[in-house]
Amino acid sequence: MGSFDKSEESERQPLLTSSGKKVRTSSTTLHVDTIQKTGWLSSSFIIANITLGVGLLNFPAAYKDAGGIPQAITIQAICLLFASTAFMFLAYASDVKGDNTYQDVLHSHAGPVALVVCNLFIFIHNFGSCITFLVILGDQIDQITSYGYGLTFCHYWYMCRTFTLTVISIILILPFCYPKVISDFKFISMLGIFAVLYILGLSIYKYSTNTDPVDLPEYRADRWLEIFKVMPTICFSFEGHIESVPVYACLKKRNLSEFARAIASSLFMSCTIYTIIGAFGFLTFGESVKSDFLLSYRTDVPVIIAMAIIALKVITTYPAVFYCARLVIDDLVRYSFKLEYEQHERKRRYIITTVLFMISLIVAQAVPTIGSVIALLGGTAALFIFVFPGLSFMHANLLNVSKYGGRIKDLVKTGFGILFVILGFFIAGSTTAQSIIRYKSGEFSERDVICS
Repeated sequence: MGSFDKSEESERQPLLTSSGKKVRTSSTTLHVDTIQKTGWLSSSFIIANITLGVGLLNFPAAYKDAGGIPQAITIQAICLLFASTAFMFLAYASDVKGDNTYQDVLHSHAGPVALVVCNLFIFIHNFGSCITFLVILGDQIDQITSYGYGLTFCHYWYMCRTFTLTVISIILILPFCYPKVISDFKFISMLGIFAVLYILGLSIYKYSTNTDPVDLPEYRADRWLEIFKVMPTICFSFEGHIESVPVYACLKKRNLSEFARAIASSLFMSCTIYTIIGAFGFLTFGESVKSDFLLSYRTDVPVIIAMAIIALKVITTYPAVFYCARLVIDDLVRYSFKLEYEQHERKRRYIITTVLFMISLIVAQAVPTIGSVIALLGGTAALFIFVFPGLSFMHANLLNVSKYGGRIKDLVKTGFGILFVILGFFIAGSTTAQSIIRYKSGEFSERDVICS
């Protein structure tokens, strides 16, 4: 990211100051003196824990849809390049007016209409992600219960999915959804990252001990359009951009170089884990891999432990993703009732959190598989990785063009922003259309976990 030079960085007013003053943004007043700031390493764990979400279990299936490991890694590398650039675009644009949330950045650079559109898609994407987390949690609980009791477990009310998922979610997830700021999630985020390492080890171990024949798909050049079946999972898996702006706002040293360290570390962790699990999961099962690859294994003690760890991962990731969906509704409530940020803040936070959580829990009971949700959310992820960051970066540099004249570097940066917007709309439209086709074909109609 060498294009962001120090002279330009010093021209932009930072959001966080050492004086502990309130800094007003387009939708939120941040009380800096009450916020526990984080270092770049802690921030990298928060972002990595967010990106290492539900896409983790769907990655081997994405490798299958891509037609093999080389094709999948190529698509993954391209997406990773754009995703990392978009993180820096957002940080750069947020510094212009000291914005501290993703929607604030859009409001500052694209106006109130863009803010409404952004809020709508943030809510759809993050709330949909929360629903997917609960579907995963339900799948793992069902598998663990089935292993301990048998396939008829769901005939008993205290072991059926509706009861177990509800009780476990309310006890273990809901309490972590109430914190006021995203920096409070740094410790459980570290726990989530370390938990994933067991899944990584399991995928390697199961591949090395597998003796069953594997039917691997053959790549055909005339099926290149099917890469759009892979794009939803890849985009969805590397999308942590919505949460990255609040994380950037909470850095002890709020500057682009510090943020770049956090992003590089988080994406290195995420990419390494995704690639290993995707490759070994795909090589173990080939064409028969399920949307949640853990459900493809024969159930034994190591697999049950992995499912318990995935349940733990959901518990540590859900609150951070839920946080941004809650912010959208909180902004809507404050705007509707003309409230200042601190007016009834605690009451608003507790009511909104409880209501949204219960709605996500109810909807999750009706969703058949994680693949069915990821297929649609991949299109919205493209908006947050490409369109909105590109739009903000473009406008931020147009301000420099009008201020300093047509400097070549400002024009080049503006061109990069335009490129991101065009690519984003193309990818979002293509992946959404592909997902709708897959829905109509009935590909997502059945549950992976069945109780007889």
